[in-house]
Amino acid sequence: MRLQLQRFDFRLVYKPGRELYIADTLSRAPSPRLFNDDVTQAGEEQVHAVLDLVIPRESTRAKFAAATDADPTLLVVKQLLLRGWPDHKSQCPVAAKPFWAVRHNLAEAEGLLLNGSRLVVPVSLRQEVMAGVHD
Repeated sequence: MRLQLQRFDFRLVYKPGRELYIADTLSRAPSPRLFNDDVTQAGEEQVHAVLDLVIPRESTRAKFAAATDADPTLLVVKQLLLRGWPDHKSQCPVAAKPFWAVRHNLAEAEGLLLNGSRLVVPVSLRQEVMAGVHD
């Protein structure tokens, strides 16, 4: 959380409670200035930086992207990312239910599925990844 907030320059101003007529508005109303192209571009740059750290070689990225596209479960999850997740877990496709708890952390970039800064490894490559980790 602290790393995500580093890009902002905060200025705190104390306001006594008697001056706050609708106190919840300050904490819950989004500022339209936060949703601009700079933030979007910074987010995209962050995703590409994560990809470079997680999978540094293009050939390996292509292999993971192909395996992700061939994995029926990950295809369902990618479709949900594009269309939007249902409101309730009971409405979620069975294949995607294991991802329900982390749905807000999921992102798709260059054909790969990311859970925050971690790569979601397709089932077909899990043995290979585990062998590489334990070597």
